[in-house]
Amino acid sequence: MTNAIITLWRRGFLRALNRGGDVQIDDQALRIRAAQLAARRGFSGGGAQTAFNEALATGLHAAAELLEEAGLDRRAARDRAGAAFLQSGKGLAHWLTRAWLWTASDPVGQAQDGDRLSARARLIWGAGMRFHQENGPDHATLKVTECAFADYFWDAGRSDLTPILCAWDAQWIEIVNASDRPVSVSRSGTLAQGCDVCDFCLRRVPAEQMALPAWHPHSAR
Repeated sequence: MTNAIITLWRRGFLRALNRGGDVQIDDQALRIRAAQLAARRGFSGGGAQTAFNEALATGLHAAAELLEEAGLDRRAARDRAGAAFLQSGKGLAHWLTRAWLWTASDPVGQAQDGDRLSARARLIWGAGMRFHQENGPDHATLKVTECAFADYFWDAGRSDLTPILCAWDAQWIEIVNASDRPVSVSRSGTLAQGCDVCDFCLRRVPAEQMALPAWHPHSAR
């Protein structure tokens, strides 16, 4: 099942990567380079989450390297690979976030219950991440203290690629903050920026401060 998901993601990533560009990267070249990178410095731990995380990191890294070798400068290769990476995850982020919001009438209360926010993060990201949860009267905050992606790109000498993964998180944060659910999400900093933690704060929004749904005639959206 994990291999099928990885294959689907890689195909979407390649489509976005090759769309409108003179330089084209084929599937075999991407797979071979990603496998070489994983053999050099893969993700520790086992399980489906680790395999998927490794595929994301090495796929992005491989694309950036192959684009450079094809003639793009380092920054252009990074930007093109990054744009394709974000595009490849946009649909998944939208679907998963919408599904969560649809089933949670009180997202903050749900996240606080049994430290469910950290439990969900552990289920999604696996053993390569270290985090803990802090709850308050109106918030639940997930604090990531170790990130497998940041460690991988640091060891590979490509810390310039880490913020692309951080930007992927920004996609689901934007969806939550644009919804009509009584919750907002903020992030004050990331490990990639040199902060001690990546913090994701889910804060309950009072009813009088909630954004109107998009269909409402007085909505600003």
